[in-house]
Amino acid sequence: MRRIVVAALAAMLGIGALTACGSTSSSTGASASGATGSTKPSAANTPPGTPIVIGSICSCSGPQASSVGQVSKTLEGWAAWKNANGGIDGHPAKMIVLDDGGNATTSAKEAKQLVEQEKVVAIVGEMSIVDTAWTKYVEAKGIPVIGAALYNTSFLTSPAFFPTGAQTPTLAYGLVNQAKQAGRSQIGVLPCAEAPACAQFSPLIAGIGAKVVGGVSVAYEAKVTVTQPSYTANCLSARSKGVDGMVVVENAATVMRVADQCAQQGYKPQQMNLSATVGRVWATNANMDGAVAIEPNPPLADTSIPATKQFHAALDTYAKGVSSSDEYNEDDLWAWAAAEAFALAGKRAHLTAKSTPADVKRGLYTFRNETLDGLTPPLTYKPGPPGLVGCYFVTQVKGGGFTAPNGAKPTCLTPSAAKAMGAVLKAG
Repeated sequence: MRRIVVAALAAMLGIGALTACGSTSSSTGASASGATGSTKPSAANTPPGTPIVIGSICSCSGPQASSVGQVSKTLEGWAAWKNANGGIDGHPAKMIVLDDGGNATTSAKEAKQLVEQEKVVAIVGEMSIVDTAWTKYVEAKGIPVIGAALYNTSFLTSPAFFPTGAQTPTLAYGLVNQAKQAGRSQIGVLPCAEAPACAQFSPLIAGIGAKVVGGVSVAYEAKVTVTQPSYTANCLSARSKGVDGMVVVENAATVMRVADQCAQQGYKPQQMNLSATVGRVWATNANMDGAVAIEPNPPLADTSIPATKQFHAALDTYAKGVSSSDEYNEDDLWAWAAAEAFALAGKRAHLTAKSTPADVKRGLYTFRNETLDGLTPPLTYKPGPPGLVGCYFVTQVKGGGFTAPNGAKPTCLTPSAAKAMGAVLKAG
């Protein structure tokens, strides 16, 4: 946890301003956040010329496939939609998505491939659970990484990474805050054993519960894996500790297996999760009813703003099958929002095929409380380690479907909560 402290603590000092409100596939496709673009496939508006090349890396296969398996198709669909609507500031774009399968060695090789062979100007919407394998490499090469695996520590520590939604400390705060509102005080945390980033959550939840929100504690913790044959022992141990809210930091299928196996023991703690773990099949499982997830970007269930309406409509046309897949979840919107952030930066920097990564950063540094028409909480970028994005969103499983209790409106840390969070992070 100490690895995230320095950057996050520094970011906390200015949080008031922020919260004032492997397989390879490619597609030619990438304009500013655009809720008004066409959703009909068309080559007529695709700009001619050499494309602007961008890339992404996802763990679309492997242990986290049930959560991120559709991200590559989502990014390709975004690219096709953008090109059908004029590209990036009038220039075509090419999106190259590589799958690392959750393997760190593979991921590092793919980062080098994107930078040295494909000559990408940015890595956009990456959903790799092992991006720390290439964080220092992209820093050295000056390549900006724009969203979307916001739970990874690189989005708090690396000057090359540009978060497009709430990072881990804010998500953990949101989770504890929702737990208290729901009357839960004894939290059980089952972090994944497959990725180092999962280890952050238990100490954060404990610190926030005691010193920021108050009255919420971590009563039980144990690492789990997606291949674990049974979670019954975890359920029984959590019950013996009085756990009334369960946080399973694993893929969507594993979260549901834990809930099912606990229910078999007559034990149903409220599932309280991060949106990266959400699966659409949760809605049809009675044991997941009441589950709450904290999100860095607006809930999929809310279509009250044009930007999310456009996201759904564009997916249905340019990425057929994604929204009906069991793997479709909030991660797809994370990736889409990241791609839209790149597009806006590209428009402001007037990118062309000859532009450089430094030009992309120049466009990103124009962001001041930018929300991409509601696709993100307020974003402000400056040189140096990322600032903490201090606002989050909430989704809930209720009555056989997903709901958005607060709609598309983010909940933001108050200045006093931000100050208390700073003390928690400093303590490490």
